[in-house]
Amino acid sequence: MKKNAKNSIILTFLFVLSWQFVFAQMQTEPAIDSAMRNLVNDALIKNELEVAKMRMNYELLKQQDEIALLQKDNQLMKATTQKQILIIIVAVSLVIFLMVLSFILYFSNAKAHKLNTLLDKQRKELKDKNEEIQQQKEEIEAINSNLELSITQHTKQLQITVESLSQRNKDLEQFSYIVSHNLRAPIAHLIGLANIFNKEAPEDPMNQEILTHVQKAAYNLDVIVRDLTHILSIRNNLSLQKERINLPELTQEVLESLKEEIIQATPQINLNFNQVSYIYSVKSHIENILLQLISNTLKYRKKRVALQMEISAIVSENNQFCLTVKDNGLGIDLTKVDTYKIFGLYQRMHTHVDGKGLGLYLVKTQVEALGGKVEVESEENVGSTFKVILPLS
Repeated sequence: MKKNAKNSIILTFLFVLSWQFVFAQMQTEPAIDSAMRNLVNDALIKNELEVAKMRMNYELLKQQDEIALLQKDNQLMKATTQKQILIIIVAVSLVIFLMVLSFILYFSNAKAHKLNTLLDKQRKELKDKNEEIQQQKEEIEAINSNLELSITQHTKQLQITVESLSQRNKDLEQFSYIVSHNLRAPIAHLIGLANIFNKEAPEDPMNQEILTHVQKAAYNLDVIVRDLTHILSIRNNLSLQKERINLPELTQEVLESLKEEIIQATPQINLNFNQVSYIYSVKSHIENILLQLISNTLKYRKKRVALQMEISAIVSENNQFCLTVKDNGLGIDLTKVDTYKIFGLYQRMHTHVDGKGLGLYLVKTQVEALGGKVEVESEENVGSTFKVILPLS
């Protein structure tokens, strides 16, 4: 519409110019001039009207455009307002939702806190109960452990008692054997000699020979009685006075007491008390143990081989005193002889050598009286090693 109004103005302007040109050509003619002037005036008026009309149309169109723009702005503003209202509604709804959710969470947390408090209380009570149960369990285990230990110790003590009773029973059997054989033999011998003694002829030479045999039988009987008394005194723990013993000095004293036997045997003796030179024990027992073991070594030597003897003392790994007497003598075949028999009363391994079979029995008896044990390692024609193991205290 704006374009058409512009074109009309341009045409009107061209028309006026054309008429002015014509009018200029007709100035020489007055009549024509008047007519043309009127015509031009009419045309100008017409054109002015046309221009005014076009101007009004233009203004109208302009106002319509402005109204359209206003309507468009109004619609846009309305849409914006609706959008803002929607946003506000959504925001308010969200706030309300969050408030409701907050209240729900608050009450839920309060309830959960209450439940947690209750659970913590129950958990603490359960923990206290568990600790109490654990303590009772530990007490029961301690009681059971002490009971087991007590039972074990009692059982061990019973075993020791049974072994001791068994040993004593064997000893009683040995004593019974001694009474029925060794003790009765010299008595029977005495009775027999008394029966053949000629009382009517005291000066009979036969009587003198009988008296000699009586004296010998009485001496043998006295030796047996003294041996039994010695054994009984050891078994009954008589005179067990403990003292600090110097082992090298005591060994030299024992060797000095066996001087004659040592001169005959000419042994090579090696003493080693570097690790242990003192022991706290019963001196008489230790002295007799050394005496019997060294005496056995001298007695049961090989005639054509130089005797070698080693006497030593150490502290074993389990903190016990160990006295060792080792030799290269006749030895014993342990596959053929029971260890109990070696240390038995009146038991002899080599009958061709003089002896009563009492020495090793006394060693065993005295070692056991001291709370220890005696062990033997031996090989026939190679030698023997006797180990006396005692507690240090």
